[in-house]
Amino acid sequence: MATYRNKITWWADYQCDPSTLVSLAVNGRYPVKVQAEIVPAVKALEHAIVSNGYEVPMGPTGSYLCRNIAGTNLPSLHSFGIAIDWDYPHNPHLRRSLERGAGTWPGVQLVEAQIDAVEAITNAEGDRLWKWLGWSIGDTMHFEIDVPPGSTQPAQETLMPTQQWHQLIDALFEGASDVYHGSPDYWKQLDPDSPEWADFWKAFVKLIG
Repeated sequence: MATYRNKITWWADYQCDPSTLVSLAVNGRYPVKVQAEIVPAVKALEHAIVSNGYEVPMGPTGSYLCRNIAGTNLPSLHSFGIAIDWDYPHNPHLRRSLERGAGTWPGVQLVEAQIDAVEAITNAEGDRLWKWLGWSIGDTMHFEIDVPPGSTQPAQETLMPTQQWHQLIDALFEGASDVYHGSPDYWKQLDPDSPEWADFWKAFVKLIG
């Protein structure tokens, strides 16, 4: 397990540099800005949580922000583009450590099975990719990359399940059909990582402003 000092040293060249970021649709609704290198890891995190029963669509999710940790002069890992605040309206900072084995926690939408799935994501060397701060300080929204640049590629298959992909398409069509060319069935047959889907997502983000 890496320390905070390890991570700010490993990722120092990326601090507060938006030129190295990409926008990524998390859960199909909220674009987040993350380091381009960690996009597969973010997709793996999303898959681990959603495929283990997290309700969708969810609320806003946070990512890059050039700032210090609240009340300190130390840079937040959000300022490096390697941290995710998952559905923060429903996963608060409890400011107390959480114990394993509870399964669920009052006021927190994430459940232990979802955290277990995220923590099972490793790279080819077997290193865990994500650290959750719920265990240590009760920051239940917060996940951060736990490995250096060059080691963030997940070993596991991370494609969104077909049923979840189809639910996403249907949800997007409800409020933004004018940015589509074709029917929901047309978009469902596309690979979520296809260039055509990327073009659609840009149009959708522009529509919602």
